[in-house]
Amino acid sequence: MFRSKRAKRKSKSDGLLNLALQDSEWLIKTEKGEYNVDHGSKDILLPVKLSNAHTNKTYNKAMKILAVADAKYGTSPKMVGVKHLQPYYIDMAVQLSVYWYVNKKALPQFDIPRSLKFYSAWMDNEGKCEAIVNMVKNNSTLRLIVKAMISDPWLALHEARYKTNIPYLMKDAVQGTQFSTLDKGEMNTRGIELCRIVTTAVEMAMSVRKDAKKYPTSRIKEVAQYLHDMCEDNNFLYKTMPSETMAGLGDVEIDMMGMDDFSSTNNSNLEDAMTNAMRRHGEDVRWARMEISYPLLEKSLPNKLMGKSKKYSDMGVSPRAMHRDLTDKKVFTSKSKRKTGTVLIDVSGSMSFTEEDVQEIIETLPASTVAIYSGDSDADEKEPSQAKGTLRVVGKNGRYVKYIPEHGYHNLIDGPAIEWLSRQAEPRILVSDLQFTGIDFANPKYGEVSCSAELITDCMQMIATKNIIPIPNIAKAKEWVVKYRNA
Repeated sequence: MFRSKRAKRKSKSDGLLNLALQDSEWLIKTEKGEYNVDHGSKDILLPVKLSNAHTNKTYNKAMKILAVADAKYGTSPKMVGVKHLQPYYIDMAVQLSVYWYVNKKALPQFDIPRSLKFYSAWMDNEGKCEAIVNMVKNNSTLRLIVKAMISDPWLALHEARYKTNIPYLMKDAVQGTQFSTLDKGEMNTRGIELCRIVTTAVEMAMSVRKDAKKYPTSRIKEVAQYLHDMCEDNNFLYKTMPSETMAGLGDVEIDMMGMDDFSSTNNSNLEDAMTNAMRRHGEDVRWARMEISYPLLEKSLPNKLMGKSKKYSDMGVSPRAMHRDLTDKKVFTSKSKRKTGTVLIDVSGSMSFTEEDVQEIIETLPASTVAIYSGDSDADEKEPSQAKGTLRVVGKNGRYVKYIPEHGYHNLIDGPAIEWLSRQAEPRILVSDLQFTGIDFANPKYGEVSCSAELITDCMQMIATKNIIPIPNIAKAKEWVVKYRNA
């Protein structure tokens, strides 16, 4: 019933803001510091100097307009059914509604350049987004990080520079390790996703019609609910890093069959292969759709090679190989199960091979399966969902193709192809340079051959856990199967 009369506060400003606000209780300060409007104490802090570094032109008027809109419309209206959104998400949605008022009433009159520098919550005095990176390093909640970004006036002025700065600085903050290239790519992806969340919220807020007299409460609820869903149910910022996943695989032991170490499977060259692949890093990279094809196997091995395999021994019941009595004394024979195996060959790019290579592998291991895979050559001219790759079985059980089928030169389906290999007979041999790539869905119109740390680690996990032997080229693969047959 009774309330005390508040003493008038003398503002340090010229009074124009008080006149616009029609409220003399607001105290406006112009000094060094961050832009801030405190509705509780009715304080407004404006940076003492807001200027374009190239033209030395000041933009204090633009900031005052923002402060007026914030003071007038920056408090949340009464709403029901939003208890789970209070106070963080409602406050963020209300802040975005303030930016809508600013854009509607004032900013179209001003030419605000992209180089304008604000002293905001997540930037330093040089205009860098390092504070947001530090929040990620310190494992701040996604909610607090998004709130810090939305609190920045750049959004009100249509400034989109943060969309590139944040991913770049997050990537740049990764310390050098054996698989730092993968970590950098992963942090870039996370930075892009972080900016996408904020950008989507801004677009939702700004989609209210400019001729509306009042910002609708329903839209505040919608934006707040979206931010809640993204920040509470999404832990993408703190997933296991690719380098940790790779380290968790440990040392993958490969039976070399007495051969020299494959040069492309040692640590340094594995890192080089991943670095080369990550040069084509994309935003939303997925495997393309894989089809499996069974070309006609027109050629077959001679009966002599297809006959039952025999095992010779110097012990037995009925000697059937007396001609060996003068040599190794192994005159007794027994049936021996033929050694099987599966050879999967990446035929993208320059990893070419011939029908004779297939025949040689089949002759060495008649019960083996030989398959090739690659992605469409024109994948970057199609919609992402239309891009595909094909795995072709070109040899099996002593039969093989007369001609190697035509195939594309992209990868696109490394993951699905390796998963197919993991279900085949052992030994499982993968002939590949380990440069795994997929298709980027970020461009809704055309696909683009790209790579991501997640796709690479998925492939390496399958190789390590499914007893898959990576071999760098077809010549080494043929040498390995010969050693395996004779072991």
